[in-house]
Amino acid sequence: MSLQSQITRVEVHFSDENGGKGGANDKRCVMEARLAGRKPIAVTDQADTFDEVIDGAAEKLKHALKKILVPGARGHKDLTKDINDIIDTMQRKLEMIAENEKKL
Repeated sequence: MSLQSQITRVEVHFSDENGGKGGANDKRCVMEARLAGRKPIAVTDQADTFDEVIDGAAEKLKHALKKILVPGARGHKDLTKDINDIIDTMQRKLEMIAENEKKL
């Protein structure tokens, strides 16, 4: 089964963290891929421009999808390493959520 056939939808959300004020690293892009029979995968990137932020988020999403959908089959890492990387990434995401909730 191809990667493409497992992705049912991709949502992309942009924001300008500083509004019209400008500033460094103030553009944000969140990409979420919906997968057949699995939980969605979301990635976030921040950069100075919308072009940079969409490229960064797309690369992160591509990497995450390959890691999750074909672990151990990417040539340079085995299945155990890929799964441990996924766990580390998800733990960091939980930490980021907790940090954001404290700010509110």
